[in-house]
Amino acid sequence: MRKIVFLLFAWCAVNTALAQLSGDGFYRVQNVNTERYLTFVSRQIIKSADGMDADLSQAMITKKDFDNEVVKDPGSIVYISKVSGGYGLQSQGLDSNEMLKGIPLVITASSGAYICSGTVSASGATATKTLYDQGGVANKEGFLTTSDTGNKLWYIKPVKVNSNNYFGLIPTQYDDEYWTTLKASFAFEYNSKNMEVYYVKNVYKQGVAVIAKVNGTVPAGAPVIIKCSSPQSLNNKLNLIHAAESSIAGNLLLGAYLGRTIGYNPATMRLLGKGSDGRKAFITVRNRGYINPNEAYLVVPNGYPEELQIMTEEEWNEDKAITVTIDDAVREYGASNPKFTCTISPAGAAKGIPELYCDANEGTPVGSEGSEYEIKLRSSSLANSQVTVINGRLTIKKAPLRVVPMDKQRMLGQPNPEFDAYYISFRNGENESVLTKKPVFSCPTLQEKVGKYPIIASGGEAANYELLYEEGTLEILPPSVRPLDAEREYGDENPAFKYTPEGILNSEPIFSCSADKTSEVGTYTISMKAGSPADNNIDFSETATLTVRQAPLYVSFSQSIYRINEGEPLPDYQLKYEGFKNGEDESVLTEPIKVVYSDQNPTARGRHVVKLSGGAAKNYSIVKSDQVVYLYVDEAKPVTVTATNYEREYGDPNPEFTYTVQGATLNGEPSITCEADATSAPGQYPIKISKGGVTNAKDTYVDGVLTILPAPLTIAAGNDFTRKQGEENPDFTEGLTYSGFKNGETADVLTVKPTVTCAADKDSEPGEYDVVVSGAESPNYTISYVNGKLTVGQADELIVVAKNYTRKYGEENPEFGFTASGADAEGTPELTCVATANSPVGTYDIVVAKGTLTNYNTRFANGTLTITPATLKVSVGEYEREEGQDNPEFTITYEGWKNGEDERVLTVKPTATCESDKDAKDGTYVITVSGGEAENYVFEYTNGVLTVTVPSGISAILTNGQPVDIYTTTGVLVKKGATTLKGLSRGVYIVAGKKIVIK
Repeated sequence: MRKIVFLLFAWCAVNTALAQLSGDGFYRVQNVNTERYLTFVSRQIIKSADGMDADLSQAMITKKDFDNEVVKDPGSIVYISKVSGGYGLQSQGLDSNEMLKGIPLVITASSGAYICSGTVSASGATATKTLYDQGGVANKEGFLTTSDTGNKLWYIKPVKVNSNNYFGLIPTQYDDEYWTTLKASFAFEYNSKNMEVYYVKNVYKQGVAVIAKVNGTVPAGAPVIIKCSSPQSLNNKLNLIHAAESSIAGNLLLGAYLGRTIGYNPATMRLLGKGSDGRKAFITVRNRGYINPNEAYLVVPNGYPEELQIMTEEEWNEDKAITVTIDDAVREYGASNPKFTCTISPAGAAKGIPELYCDANEGTPVGSEGSEYEIKLRSSSLANSQVTVINGRLTIKKAPLRVVPMDKQRMLGQPNPEFDAYYISFRNGENESVLTKKPVFSCPTLQEKVGKYPIIASGGEAANYELLYEEGTLEILPPSVRPLDAEREYGDENPAFKYTPEGILNSEPIFSCSADKTSEVGTYTISMKAGSPADNNIDFSETATLTVRQAPLYVSFSQSIYRINEGEPLPDYQLKYEGFKNGEDESVLTEPIKVVYSDQNPTARGRHVVKLSGGAAKNYSIVKSDQVVYLYVDEAKPVTVTATNYEREYGDPNPEFTYTVQGATLNGEPSITCEADATSAPGQYPIKISKGGVTNAKDTYVDGVLTILPAPLTIAAGNDFTRKQGEENPDFTEGLTYSGFKNGETADVLTVKPTVTCAADKDSEPGEYDVVVSGAESPNYTISYVNGKLTVGQADELIVVAKNYTRKYGEENPEFGFTASGADAEGTPELTCVATANSPVGTYDIVVAKGTLTNYNTRFANGTLTITPATLKVSVGEYEREEGQDNPEFTITYEGWKNGEDERVLTVKPTATCESDKDAKDGTYVITVSGGEAENYVFEYTNGVLTVTVPSGISAILTNGQPVDIYTTTGVLVKKGATTLKGLSRGVYIVAGKKIVIK
């Protein structure tokens, strides 16, 4: 059966964006359950020729540690853009649309997030797969899978510099600065203060890499070195810009998008790291196999220094005179030169890494402070034009050489042995021949009695060594004898033991040894003791060794001719043994003796030569006979072997296959095989029977048949589904259980997935409803179903109460509000009131209705709008008249009319009255306004004032009925032909030649 697999890493990222994107942009994709982020890690993508299989699981992993890993990882940044038929995903130089060759991408909203899935079709077959994040929630990393792990919901998060989902660098500290390198598939600008971006412009053999600043946008794909603000990513943010890959002219930096794509060569590659002075440098890194993802590196010619000082163009072009003071050094003869050091002044002015050397090597002898021991500067290692060098001195001191006298022994009364020593720590492969004077040995405390005495060495000399003497030991032993070593064959009696030196014993000693003739091959201790009291002063503590060798064992055939028929088993050859000891037989052989033949097919008809081979035994040396033995093979008889037929269910192991035999006796066991295993689909499979270990020459084999039947599979919908009225049905497929899968299989093997239906919809009344499962298909299973139950409960009650409000007549209604209790409101209620700005004083209902609420169980309570009268300000002004005149007509003014109204709406108009009459004397009198009534207003009154004055001389002038002209005191005409003084401002005027005062 065709295997159809399509891993949907790209589908998730793209289609989560579909539901949230208004345009192209940069995003991160996060699993809802595991909280891990999708991250590109390699190009390991496998796609079949027919388009049915596309395995992306090795192209990326999911990472959880946002603050320390994801925030700085360009592999977590995906650019989503619209393409024909859907969307494409780009990151790390990879494009999902190109990789998948136009396969459509789909997304389904679920529980506030998204499920990513897709269907592929080819050659009449289809496959639908869903993306899951594999591994436990607590794991820091996971892998993508299409197996159901429960982690199928995904978020998509826009990457923004002013949000928590930003891209920021985490650099390394060098002195008091923070630096890193980057090669990213997106262009960018740095967002944080004090950040700077550089590229490498030149590399010099003196050990200098010259960097130049990148101004403006850094092109996509350009490897750079970045100076950061601080060690925290929050202070090193980048603004990401979508652009085609480009380069920086003259940039010598290279880089990698993905891991294990570029091997690291320490001879020609340099990486950003700490130099010998602790400052940033391009250095050689040991034990590195590959360039890290998104890491920039520098390629230099072979032979360039392992450390490259990093300088700006300004620092390189500034040629300062420097002084290099080389430090003195000391080492021992024969040792390698130490790492030479120096001081450069002024500090930081050197253009390059100073290379210090000394002509002395491991073989250079201890000597004076001559020129051959000077520590010098290789001038070509610095590019400064003026370099003053103060050489250092290498002092080679003598190496320590330990002189250790060898320990010696002698018997009491015998002369001392010759003393000598061994030497520890010669250098350069030297030996004692380099000694200009060899040491001498003495034993100054020696006395002629049993004991231990120090051996003292002294007086040795060597040009390049300081001799350090240790003591040896001379031990004087009491008189002693020791037995001599002996040997014999296994199974023999022990030989007569002997000893040395002879002539010092008064009688023959008594020997003892644990070995007897039954003792196995090996070594045994021979010891002895005094044979008479006269030898008790002799030391017998030394021992010797008895070696027991293997005894010869001769092996031959019991007869020289053997005969069988074709196909019969080979003869059971009887062998003869000569030489066994201690009543033993062939059971003591650790390796049996084998019978071998002169040709490769000893069962073929004819004559065959038979020989002996191999064989081993611990206590014997095998000696095989060279006699010639023949095996004659005669013509064979026919035999027929028939395999037995069987049947089983899919997923079960095969039965133990058997067979039947007709004809001659079957010699050996035939081979029975069947290609079917527990994973084989239902059908018939041949049980093939063949020769195997059968030796019959005329044999016939008849195959059998294994019939595999579909296995029973039960799919149950479950009975524990519950929801409330108004809620969507749960995902019934999540409650499916399967009983009967074989070979560890899951529902993924079903060629047609089961469908789960229920008559209940969102509006269905509370009650129980059948959850019906059906429709699954699989060639390997006979499927039965068990329906489930959905219990729909009453929706939670929502109580909506309109709030009460008060306003004045003529004002607009306030914005009505409400309070809700009980269930969460799904939507917004509608609040209305018939009252308008024109509505008269009174109370009106604030009616609350369903509006956009979708709650199924809702109760409403109306509110009240109370309209109170508006305030109407009523006032009368100030007036003046002379005594004897009638009161003027008082005018009432209004302030506060609503809705464009005037005094016509008054049911009773207010009046203005004053207690003064024509006879009133001069003074001030209140003009009282009162008495107004209106339906929608309350009145606020402001009284006026009438001033009555004594008549002036002008009265006579004005009362004769003749008009007069009025002038200012400066002669300016104010009124011509006036008959009244009304309207004049306060002041002094000339009327008919008289001065008049208006107050």
